[in-house]
Amino acid sequence: MQNISYVLTLAGRNWIPGLPPAKHVGTNIVAQIELIIAELEKKEFSATAVTAQKLINERKSISAKPSGLRKPLTVTTTSTSYVRDQSVKAWVLQRSKGTCEACLKAAPFFDYSDFPFLEVHHVRHLADGGSDTVMNAVALCPNCHRRLHYSKDAHDYRELLFSKISELIRE
Repeated sequence: MQNISYVLTLAGRNWIPGLPPAKHVGTNIVAQIELIIAELEKKEFSATAVTAQKLINERKSISAKPSGLRKPLTVTTTSTSYVRDQSVKAWVLQRSKGTCEACLKAAPFFDYSDFPFLEVHHVRHLADGGSDTVMNAVALCPNCHRRLHYSKDAHDYRELLFSKISELIRE
């Protein structure tokens, strides 16, 4: 069961509570689990976790500078997107007052409209049935946003948000 949590983390999703991600899961197992998850969720197989696992394997074994691709191939894909309530996003960004709600540092830069640049993150991911409400969203700097999707301590870091932001509700 911890293999499932591992695949979810590779895809940037929350792992199953009580089942911390396993280590040393093979690429073939990752592919099989990711395919089963896609089928259960009635979504197209994206190979996001498989691609992440291949990169991990490559990082462990690379020893020579690669030549790369002068003309990379292209691939056309389809994806599922969620229609977001822009007023929820605006509220969360306004609530933050230009400060990352996780690390409490000022936004790293200003966007073209002179607003502090922060990203809105759903504490319970929309893909996992989370709501698009102010009680499930936080404003984050890009580093904290990636940390909540891909870090080893994402679960603990997410828990920290509930103690910092009173408006959040566990879903």
